[in-house]
Amino acid sequence: MYRKTAAIGAFILIAYTGNVVLSNLAYEGGEYVYSFYLVVLALFVLAYDAPRLISLLTLERPTAPNRFKLSLNDRQRKLRLAFKGAFIVFVAAYGLAVYNSSIARYPSTPGLSSAEGLYNVEQFVINQDTVPYSATDSKRWKDVVFEKMEHTEHTFQ
Repeated sequence: MYRKTAAIGAFILIAYTGNVVLSNLAYEGGEYVYSFYLVVLALFVLAYDAPRLISLLTLERPTAPNRFKLSLNDRQRKLRLAFKGAFIVFVAAYGLAVYNSSIARYPSTPGLSSAEGLYNVEQFVINQDTVPYSATDSKRWKDVVFEKMEHTEHTFQ
């Protein structure tokens, strides 16, 4: 969104999301493709400033700051501002939609009282059909954890 902070944001994204990529690969999380894609995009953004950063941080040489000035005509400036505004509105609307959908997942009625603990599932039945135990079956429950839940009030619309 802002050229002056793009390199800083890309560096932070590489450091954070790079750890996510490595963790997903190590623990076979399955989501490493998307996080690796974000790292590649951040490397693309950082590529412009990479020679100056290497010169300053690794070689310890005096380095000139970035003096790039984007020259746009009036129409291009308005279009750029419109895209930035649309992006901000999209991110805000998407964040609000995700927030509202995550609130709706909480139950409105209290669950089982005094049921907290770890339970080993010995029998698993779906639609009157008993599913035998299998270590590779991703649908069958192997154990269930009920956590002690503090009673909180949620409002639903």
